[in-house]
Amino acid sequence: MTVNEPASAQPAGPLKECDLIMKGGITSGVIYPRAAVKLSNSYRFKQVGGASAGAIAAAFVAAAEHGRHRPARAPGDSQQTGFEGLEQISSQLGSQLSTLFQPVPSTKAAFGILSAWIDPAWGKLRKIGVTVWRLLRNSPVVAVVVFVLAMLPGVAVAASLQHGADWPHWWTPRRSWVVWMPGSFLLALLSAAVSTSMRTVRAMNDNGFGLCNGHIGTDPKHQPLTDWMSDALNQLAGRTATDGPLLFGHLWGSLPPSSGTPIPPSPLGDVDKTAKNHRDVDLHVMTTCLTLRRPYRFPFSSDVFFACRACMTSYFPPDVVTALFPDIGPAAQEDEDWCCPLHPEHAVRHLPPAEHLPVVVAARISLSFPGLISAVPLCYRDFSRPDPTEQAVVAWFSDGGIASNFPMHLFDTMWPSRPTFGINLQPVDPDHPDMVWMPQQSNSGWLPRASKVTSVGQFVSSILDTMQNWSDTTQLSIPGYRDRVVEVRTTGAEGGMNLKMKPDTIDGLGARGSAAASLLLETFDFEQHRWNRYRVAMNLLDSALTTMHESYASMNDEPGYQQFIADFGPRTANYAMGVGARADDAEATEQLMAAVGQWIAANHPATADAPRIQASLRSVPLQ
Repeated sequence: MTVNEPASAQPAGPLKECDLIMKGGITSGVIYPRAAVKLSNSYRFKQVGGASAGAIAAAFVAAAEHGRHRPARAPGDSQQTGFEGLEQISSQLGSQLSTLFQPVPSTKAAFGILSAWIDPAWGKLRKIGVTVWRLLRNSPVVAVVVFVLAMLPGVAVAASLQHGADWPHWWTPRRSWVVWMPGSFLLALLSAAVSTSMRTVRAMNDNGFGLCNGHIGTDPKHQPLTDWMSDALNQLAGRTATDGPLLFGHLWGSLPPSSGTPIPPSPLGDVDKTAKNHRDVDLHVMTTCLTLRRPYRFPFSSDVFFACRACMTSYFPPDVVTALFPDIGPAAQEDEDWCCPLHPEHAVRHLPPAEHLPVVVAARISLSFPGLISAVPLCYRDFSRPDPTEQAVVAWFSDGGIASNFPMHLFDTMWPSRPTFGINLQPVDPDHPDMVWMPQQSNSGWLPRASKVTSVGQFVSSILDTMQNWSDTTQLSIPGYRDRVVEVRTTGAEGGMNLKMKPDTIDGLGARGSAAASLLLETFDFEQHRWNRYRVAMNLLDSALTTMHESYASMNDEPGYQQFIADFGPRTANYAMGVGARADDAEATEQLMAAVGQWIAANHPATADAPRIQASLRSVPLQ
């Protein structure tokens, strides 16, 4: 498979539907636009999702799908919409990528040092020299004072030699200066490094624990990341400046395409499951709440979190803030007695219902790479406190890839009606030279493959990688899951933290993404995929229902759940079955267990020759 295959023109006929999931990887996200453009020639994207940089790509794909057949924003506008616009953005990234990540003024010095060490064009000597210069320039007073103080003993020794003190004849004043100065300089440099580090840590504490917050920049000639994303999403969706930001409701088809005035928010959760299934295009991304130590799916499915206007103003452009805080409807007056812990003079407000959330918020809340990009602060009510109404608690949302970097589970169903494709990013594999790869058959390519561990560094790296990715990589070993994932491999100088990749490197990664899409189109067999998923699903059901059947009649020679339901159901105070329905529910359970008994008696006919790697059911929150 070649990696320089161009994307083809958009077809005019109807397309099949698919879902798409993209893995996180900061700058590795440049792989995704051309992959999506290539897939868009054969598929219409129904649901898209991802984490970190994959979330940004997912938002772009959703916006491009929304703007697929919409005209340019204005007559003669050179900015294309839809997937033509997405391909245009992919081509422009070569000159824009390094300017999107801009530090806030207080972290500029530390960001400059980081930039020097991730610049692939610089050698080690140049990186060391630039680091030394920037440390001294950032803390000149500290460096000079420490250098002078460190030189005082050397000056004293030199002075005593000058006045004939009893020293060895070979120890001259000049030698005293030469020996003492390097040590003094190193102490001065170390002091400058400590001073810069302390100031950077204080600045990061005030900046969401990151060097860049995505909206406040230091380069007036270029847009910072969040502002650029907001404009790019509007461009892809075919929206003008007067239309306001792209909202989730626009993607769903539940809001008018443009409106000059804010739309009153509707109550959360009034969109039923049937309406959800008929959305034009749906977007979900992963984020990680460090305060609650768990991943969340965004948009949230419950009305738990609040936002502070002052906080959001420092993270998003004005039109996005206006959409987050509409000055109409009941949400404008509620929670006035609840103040933000970070800005006590500002009351917090419920987040708008998902229908009215700007799409750029999803991209930004998922891309908060720890240390580099600031976490996003929201607020919530901590009901574990004696008085949960006393004050709000800040909930810090960081990178979605911390807990789920490749969320292939986002749109999975037991029996899928359309394929969910995944694009997985991996380092170069010495045993597999292809830079783009996927299993040729659904029962081949057992993942994950072995990772080399031959040093302490690799040992620690493997621990961290396992902590972050075990859930995602484990799922990729299941038949019916691994066969719809294409793997794109990158070298150490590509993607990741390489913010200053050369344009031809970025273009090469984009071409690799297009080749990955071509491989999916050529290799993926949806009928075989559906069959594999059917077999896996039946095996899951058999295992779960058989275990339930064993506990239904008896448990360790004691009455089982059949008797327990009959005894406890009528008197429970929590999650009651409902008046008049308890008997019906108990009867339905009896019928189900009878069917399972017949299945067991027939020796589990639906699960014969089941896949060797079996899946397991477990209960976790939806978000």
